[in-house]
Amino acid sequence: MKEELVLAGGHIANFKLHDGSLLKKAAKAEIEFFQEINDKSSKYYGERLAIDEFVPQFYGVENIGEEQWIKMEDITFGLTYPSYIDVKMGTQTHAPDYPEEKRKRHMETDKKTTTSTHGLKVSGAVIKDKIGESTLKLYKPHMKAEEVPHLFKKLLMCNDAAKPNVDALNYYIAQCKGLLEFFETVNKRYFVASSLLFVLSNLDNKYLSLIHISEPTRPLYISYAVFCLKKKKKKK
Repeated sequence: MKEELVLAGGHIANFKLHDGSLLKKAAKAEIEFFQEINDKSSKYYGERLAIDEFVPQFYGVENIGEEQWIKMEDITFGLTYPSYIDVKMGTQTHAPDYPEEKRKRHMETDKKTTTSTHGLKVSGAVIKDKIGESTLKLYKPHMKAEEVPHLFKKLLMCNDAAKPNVDALNYYIAQCKGLLEFFETVNKRYFVASSLLFVLSNLDNKYLSLIHISEPTRPLYISYAVFCLKKKKKKK
């Protein structure tokens, strides 16, 4: 099956697929974050170990022309027509050091969405049928809180499934609980403008959830780092 790069949100020009790996164009701060959190001698390596079974492999940095790209495991590789929902986490989407104008713009947007009232908002979604056609595409829809469960039902019934995939739902709940535990007990940073990405292919009966962590390498909060909450098989 031909590889296809589909984003529920974000800038598609910043990503490339290559033989089961994902390339992401990155700034210096983001590259340093990935290298640091994967460095066994780093003081942050303990955080990496705490979520080791949930994260994708980091393969290093590649130079393409004058640009640097992070290379990591593509956790959707091999999935048949997967669907996605991108959910922005938190009660605010701005960092303390944002320029004043940008910070005010984010604050106004947060007040108008479920960010301020529920600590989350849907940033985008792509739902596909059994032949790979997109039946729904959303980008920054500013959904009402009561609309969100209906969107997740569409995800759970993607690929023309006859009924919602309850196993996938239970998996998402368990992974979110695991991530919350990490935030509360291990992590020492704030996560600003970070997203949870829920992925499902009912044709393969495979599902996973990802976290796209915004603002890396700063003392208290991180940016543009991608972690995968895919359960890896334990070694016997």
